[in-house]
Amino acid sequence: MPDALIDLLDSSWFRVGAYAALAALAAWAGWRERRWLATHDAGWWPTYWFLSAGLLVAMGAARAWGLGERVGQIGREQAATDGWYESRRDLQALTVGVLGLIGLVAVVVAIWRLPRRRRRYLVHVFAMAGLIGFAAVRIVSLHQIDTVLYRRDVGGLRVVALVELCLLVLTVLATLMAARIRGPRSPADASAASEPPLPMGAAGSDGTTGVSR
Repeated sequence: MPDALIDLLDSSWFRVGAYAALAALAAWAGWRERRWLATHDAGWWPTYWFLSAGLLVAMGAARAWGLGERVGQIGREQAATDGWYESRRDLQALTVGVLGLIGLVAVVVAIWRLPRRRRRYLVHVFAMAGLIGFAAVRIVSLHQIDTVLYRRDVGGLRVVALVELCLLVLTVLATLMAARIRGPRSPADASAASEPPLPMGAAGSDGTTGVSR
């Protein structure tokens, strides 16, 4: 992989831009769902998209300002001040384990409770959970995980950048898959598309009949 491309992909600002673009895509999905499903029961899914967009903006801002690294540094300094710096890894490992368990329970509940007609949202829910969980793991900063993330690379690209970029790409694909890409052009079209065919000789709302010519 060319060094220039590695430097670009490993740049924090490149990933900040990716978060911003993904937030715009989620806002578009919410706007589209609200507009095109006006004649149907969209439930709270437009709100879900707008909340996702806001969360992605917050995550991008946190990366731009290095909040994750700052929080981790504050935690290490506090541990050193309070005298439990050497034993902090047990707490870090427990925290990572709890986060993994919460994620597993959330996946099971989502699969169990989400109606079948809404299953197309599941991949996006899981992708967002992956982004949040990955950010939380970086903040916890368990030494063994940090060694893999920050000191190892694949083709010259650090594992931390590779994993985050893969999660971002997965979230983009999940958004496109869930956002009714081939839906009707307007609520009127949706209503017309859902109407049953007219019986032979019956007049429609526009005066036409079901008789073919």
